[in-house]
Amino acid sequence: MVCFGYLITAAGIYNLTRLDLNAAFGTITFWRMIQVTGLAFIFIPISTLNYVGVPLSKSNQISSLSNFARNLGGSAGTALLTTYLARNSQVQQVTLAANVNSNSVPYRLYMDKMKEMLMAHGMSSDNATQTALGQAYQQMLRQASMLSYKNAFAILALTIFLLTPLPFIMRLPSKRAKPDPEALGGH
Repeated sequence: MVCFGYLITAAGIYNLTRLDLNAAFGTITFWRMIQVTGLAFIFIPISTLNYVGVPLSKSNQISSLSNFARNLGGSAGTALLTTYLARNSQVQQVTLAANVNSNSVPYRLYMDKMKEMLMAHGMSSDNATQTALGQAYQQMLRQASMLSYKNAFAILALTIFLLTPLPFIMRLPSKRAKPDPEALGGH
């Protein structure tokens, strides 16, 4: 079940590498739903396995250690991902900026159209040129950020896919008799 959850989650995250700046909210929501569908198949069995072979008197300690490990892993993962996104975004920005040529036809068309629209709204020619340049820079930043996220999704999908054999080497719970409910104080 955990292997199936890893495969669904990896496929859902890999699907997010198809994002672009014009993706519709509904599309993104659907792709995210695919991704999180697999999480139930991962977290419920793993949470259950935390208690395998542990006496009932130690359940509180296992619960606190499990929550601590989950919080620590989540915090460390978030910090690593945030750092990766910031650094990779800068790398993407440098790459994109290296390919900008102020004499290229697409760049000139973009700048002329932007300048024309801004001047139509009452800006002077110099202000419109500066604002168009700022808009081009902002567009480059958005594209660099999107490329960084796509790279992060690809790395996360590969990492989760590589975890798929892990459940097959985990220790299975031993077959033992069910405890008597009367001994546990049940009704």
